Amino acid sequence: MYIFLIKKIYKMKKLILLALLFVPVLTFSQMTGITNQQLTNSETGNLRAIKTISAAGEQLNPFLYSDWSKGYVKLTDSVVYNQDKIHFNLESNNVTLESESGNKNEYFELSPSKIISFGIREKDTEKTRVFQKFNSSDFQNKKEGSVNFFEVISSSRKSEPVLIHKIYKKEVQIKANNSGSGGYGGASAAPTSGSKLKKYEYFYFKNKNGKFEKIKLSNKRVLKKFNDKKYALKTFIKENNLNCKKPFHAAQVIEYYYSL
Repeated sequence: MYIFLIKKIYKMKKLILLALLFVPVLTFSQMTGITNQQLTNSETGNLRAIKTISAAGEQLNPFLYSDWSKGYVKLTDSVVYNQDKIHFNLESNNVTLESESGNKNEYFELSPSKIISFGIREKDTEKTRVFQKFNSSDFQNKKEGSVNFFEVISSSRKSEPVLIHKIYKKEVQIKANNSGSGGYGGASAAPTSGSKLKKYEYFYFKNKNGKFEKIKLSNKRVLKKFNDKKYALKTFIKENNLNCKKPFHAAQVIEYYYSL
C-alpha cells in the first residue's frame, strides 16, 4: 500500500516539474491572449522604436504619450484584453504593445483590421481615453476618414458617438533661422534643417443624416447643433462656467442635453 502511494506521489511530482518547464517558454500571444495572427512584428532599433522619449527627442515622438500607458484592446472577437503597456502611434495610427522580451527597442503592432476599439489611461487623471474605429463612409466628406481610429469625446443616450476627435502626427520640415549678411542679403529663403512630427487635431459632430462633419468647437456652434434645447443648455453653460472650446466641456453640454 505504502509503495503504491510513494509511486503515485513520485509520478505527480514528475508531472508538476514537467508542467513548470513549459511555463517560461509561453509565447507572447499566449501570455496576452492575443493570437499570433493578430500581431505583426515591427521594426527595431531606430528613432521610432518604442522607448521613453527624452526631451531632446520629443520632436520625433510619434506616440500619444511618451511613456507606456495602461489600457485595453477590444478585438473583432469582442473580447477585451487588458494591457499594462500600450502605445498609440499617431503617425502610423496603429496600436502598439510591448514585445515578448520586454526590450524597449522592440514592439508588436496590432493589425488595425482586428481592432474594434481601445482605451489608454491618462497617468495624471486615471481617466481612460477611448478610441474607436470609423470608416470613410461614416463621414459627410469621405476624405475626412483618413485615419482608422478616432477618440470618442461624447455619446448619445444610446451610446452612439456624437462628438469625435481626430488626432494624428505628420512629418514636416523644420526651417532654420537665417540671419543672412544683413540688408537685402538676409531676405533669402531659410535652409531646411531636418524634420519633426507635427500634431494635428480636428473634431467631428454627427449631423441629422447620421454622418460626421467637421466642427470648430465653441459655445455658439455647440448650441446651434442642439437648437431645440438651446436656452436650457445656455443656462447650463453659464451656471457651470463652461467653455465648449475645451472638448470635455463640450462633452458635458452634450451629456446634459441627452439627460433632459
